[in-house]
Amino acid sequence: MIGQWSWVRAIPQHLPARGEKLTEGAASSQGCCAFSFRDCVITWLLSQSNQWHVQSVLYSGKKEYLTTASTNQPPEMKHIITLLLLFTATVSAPLVAQVIVPIDNYSVNLYGQVQLSIEGESGKYYILEAEHSPAFTWPSSITMGLNGTMVISEPGAAYPIENYTIWEYDVSNPGDIDGDGTDDITEFQNMPTDAPLNFAEPVNFIDGATSVPDAETFMELAAVNNVGWAPFLDDQLYVKFGILNRDTPEPQVYFINSNTHGVHYGFWNAIGANVTGDDSSGEIVFNPTQINPNGTIGGYSFNFSFGDAYNFEATQRTYHLLMANLPFLQNNMNHFIGENDEDDYLDDYADDYEGSGIDVVLESVVFGNVDYIPLHAAEGYGFFRHMEVDETPGSRDIVLYDALPNSLPRVGGIMTSVIQTPLSHVNLRAIQDNVPNAYIADPLAIDSVASLLGNYIYYRVEAESYYIREASLDEVNEWYEALRPTEPQIPVRDLSITEILPLDDIGFEMSSAF
Repeated sequence: MIGQWSWVRAIPQHLPARGEKLTEGAASSQGCCAFSFRDCVITWLLSQSNQWHVQSVLYSGKKEYLTTASTNQPPEMKHIITLLLLFTATVSAPLVAQVIVPIDNYSVNLYGQVQLSIEGESGKYYILEAEHSPAFTWPSSITMGLNGTMVISEPGAAYPIENYTIWEYDVSNPGDIDGDGTDDITEFQNMPTDAPLNFAEPVNFIDGATSVPDAETFMELAAVNNVGWAPFLDDQLYVKFGILNRDTPEPQVYFINSNTHGVHYGFWNAIGANVTGDDSSGEIVFNPTQINPNGTIGGYSFNFSFGDAYNFEATQRTYHLLMANLPFLQNNMNHFIGENDEDDYLDDYADDYEGSGIDVVLESVVFGNVDYIPLHAAEGYGFFRHMEVDETPGSRDIVLYDALPNSLPRVGGIMTSVIQTPLSHVNLRAIQDNVPNAYIADPLAIDSVASLLGNYIYYRVEAESYYIREASLDEVNEWYEALRPTEPQIPVRDLSITEILPLDDIGFEMSSAF
């Protein structure tokens, strides 16, 4: 038991990790009770009656800030704390005012996010800290202050009120929550290049960002690509992410400009990062038709590379590090696991996610019950071919693909056994040429489809179903003859320009000359 007045003989030799609380025995042996908070040690001096406390904060690694809250103790204890403050301030850095703010009201909104009412003040800003687990406490949002009642929230699902702490800082004398040497306000104002809750160094936007403050920024970073090693990403709109030193007190979160870097290592090379392993990397996918557990439509999902399933602790840490730097989210990001790792998740990890606030979706569930998607309703005739991605079809072929090709010339119709999206390059080609296009699950297991391979067919895609039958060569020829223009079409030739012009000097109206 800690004595009535515990004498601080020394700062504890063991500086605990974030969220780690010293046992009473360990604390007593050091003459104090301490727990960590964002790379610092908070020392509590307790009486047996617990009627008073002293809170002092000493940053263990960088020794940049020292903070005290209001105290209530005898004069001799005030002297001890004063000496501690003076000594630390002398050898480290300026004092930063930091106060725990009382929470006046707790509620949960329609999105499932916490709503914490406080008495705010202009000229202040507020850091919400969430205890995600006994071993993982982390800042989850930053909010600029307003005079009067204001609401503090975070992007993820709500926890009970006891999991939250709100800290108040002065805008004129800001702290540095992530300890990267740039104060919170400067980083807040420089998002997405900087991030107040992220240890990552700023990067050029052409390469990526360290925060995504709004949906518009996400769209600027996002790309649509075909990914052979992760087919669930084909034709999806996504942003790659990477986290260095995820499991240390100083994780660095990066959102990769996926228009510039199609693979992670291209980004790491661009910023000069030395990546010897894979702490956390993957993609965040935008799903406009996603139905969230709270009933809202539209959201995001994050997956690890290849759709891998990680253990709960690694996934939880990754999820909340991402969420803290995606402040525009409204509890609408789930965790996607690919079909190859579903058994690992179900057998080893699923129970750990219960009550965590992290919604997990499985590839087999997302796509398993869908056996037909009409992408473009139309009809056509042609020769029915089962294609490899490296084969080139003819203009009168109706093609069946098991993987989407990188490019596709004009064809007579399209059928795929892999999911497409309305904005896929394959479907945009179908719309342009007005040919039928549909996803059909396992089409070669359907006798009426498989038996027609290598034959001329008639193929029609409708909203609720498709129709396919054998056709004669005469039907095929008549169909394509009817598509020919009735009047000759001769391109206009403009030979008046005889020299190479700068691209800036060429207008659309000059197209006939080029």
